[in-house]
Amino acid sequence: MSSQQGAPDTARWARVAGGWNKWWDILERGGQVVSDRLCEVAALREGQTVLDVATGLGEPAMTAARIVGPAGRVVASDASAVMLEYAQRRADRAGHAHLQTRVMDAAAPDLPAASFDAVLSRWGVMFLPDPAAGVARIASLLRPGGTLSVAVWSSADRVPMISLPAAAVRKALGAPAPPGGPVQFGLARPEILLGAFERAGLRDVGHEEVVAHTAFASLDAFVEWTMDLSGTIGELLDGRPPPDVERAHAAIRAAAERHVRPDGTVEFDNVSLIVWGSRN
Repeated sequence: MSSQQGAPDTARWARVAGGWNKWWDILERGGQVVSDRLCEVAALREGQTVLDVATGLGEPAMTAARIVGPAGRVVASDASAVMLEYAQRRADRAGHAHLQTRVMDAAAPDLPAASFDAVLSRWGVMFLPDPAAGVARIASLLRPGGTLSVAVWSSADRVPMISLPAAAVRKALGAPAPPGGPVQFGLARPEILLGAFERAGLRDVGHEEVVAHTAFASLDAFVEWTMDLSGTIGELLDGRPPPDVERAHAAIRAAAERHVRPDGTVEFDNVSLIVWGSRN
């Protein structure tokens, strides 16, 4: 995971790592479909060697580990050592001795070239300071015939779980939006990554959209999730008085009300773009 300015923002991810772990089950009910598809388009099979770039708390590394089995090997990399601690514990509990974690900046991977059958990344590449250069470096880690498959978020309006709270809090506090818009939606247009894959020398490049459906028990649960996981909102509220925090909570609730179902659950369909290609 990298910051918009270039260096990995490890402090931000360390700050929210506990929240990500706390909400893991709910996140993965939506995110698993994306992990599954990344592994499917990479055509993973038993015995292969796989790298997961910007794994966070361990996906799609865990999904890949189940597919390649003990005869294979999975390296789950991330710039945040705190995130990787949770990922390693999860792998240990699952009995995946063939999954190892590695602290690594996705923008500058320090691994041998042509050493992996597949490289995967779920919701990490969009944080690279130069995605095209990052894709080229990551692609160089593939063996001939190996596949790179990545998932990034679509445009902000198609990822309401993330975009609505941040926009609502900024408006409530009178805080300006970042120049160029939120970085996590910067690769929403397929042609950006498709071009990067082709310039990296990958062939059979393709893309598709996958919907990650995520549900929360209530509006209160969604507000709590947002506060636990959003480093952006946490930074906006740092040092602000309690009334501002309460105003932020109310803004999140109001923004999410249209996603409340008759049973009180709050549900979001978030669109993820998947792009893949193979090395000659």
